[in-house]
Amino acid sequence: MSILSVASYASIPASNYDEIKYAWMGFIADVPQYKLDFLLELRKKYKVYLLSNTNPIVQSWARSEAFTPAGRPISAYFDKMYTSYEVGVTKPDAAIFDRMIENAPLIPAETLFVDDAKSNIEVGQGHLSAGKRRGLAGSCPEYTGKVIFQSVFGGDVS
Repeated sequence: MSILSVASYASIPASNYDEIKYAWMGFIADVPQYKLDFLLELRKKYKVYLLSNTNPIVQSWARSEAFTPAGRPISAYFDKMYTSYEVGVTKPDAAIFDRMIENAPLIPAETLFVDDAKSNIEVGQGHLSAGKRRGLAGSCPEYTGKVIFQSVFGGDVS
């Protein structure tokens, strides 16, 4: 469904839709191409999934060629994407992790989950530990993202 279809379905007048889109896109920062290239390098050895609390307005841009200077949509950098508005659940609700794990499929104990919110990391790590599966290995990007980047490309990363 296109973003304009969503706006029409939700009975949002075009003028309000434009204002909403402008507001959402105003806080989106460009992702440096070297970080996206890093994801492509990771995909040579690992499955890379995106689990994101997002909305159709942001994704209409991210899934277009306008997303990067290289002219690639966000989907070019991930094996599969799980977005909250499509899954119907947002992080840190444990159900979004369950749905991704069941669908991917992936082995939680062998999965590194990187997120910018501590609450998401904690839920990702712990919500399955009482059940038949162990929780996701978790980390915040300030440290692990740098370590992973160095292990793939070598050298210092600032």
